[in-house]
Amino acid sequence: MNDKGEFTIYNLDPSRYYIAAQLPNENWYVKSITAVVPAAPTRGNSTAAKPAASADVARNGLAVKSGDKLTGLTVTIADGAASLSGRIVAAKEGARLSVRLRLHLIPAEAGSADEVARYAEAMARSDGAFALSNIAPGKYWLVARPAPDDEPGDRPWPIAWDANERAKLRKEAEAMKMEVELKPCQRVTDQLVKYSGK
Repeated sequence: MNDKGEFTIYNLDPSRYYIAAQLPNENWYVKSITAVVPAAPTRGNSTAAKPAASADVARNGLAVKSGDKLTGLTVTIADGAASLSGRIVAAKEGARLSVRLRLHLIPAEAGSADEVARYAEAMARSDGAFALSNIAPGKYWLVARPAPDDEPGDRPWPIAWDANERAKLRKEAEAMKMEVELKPCQRVTDQLVKYSGK
């Protein structure tokens, strides 16, 4: 990236791509990832074109075809990110966690259901400790789920990129109603999340 924030990615194979930003400090968060959709001619009049629209790349990814030279991708970064850390504990007192767990952060507001940039996840350590940073302020649900044994702990793509998995996460989170509200720049360090194993 240059000093104007411009970047170019070369030699992409035809596929659908999602964008993940690695931010330089914990005070920033990704507000949105959008791309300009080229204007298309209106029906019956090839000279008139519809106004250009903006596509939500955070939610839908970006389809790249052979020979494409796409421009107009914008990653919007905002200041005031929150962070959340704590431990996942067994719901039954005295019980021990016997599975690898991943913590999911899901935006609780109904209007944010498809704001994929607001979803986050982190693998818990063997003692249940977890940490998430660069979080947009807002209300969230917390869900702890077992991670498959054969899945790498540093899986590079969040489950929320998949619309079906995102819907399942929200349904599960809605039923559990384990909520946290994060204010701008807030640092929560002692969050407990109960895991029942169900």
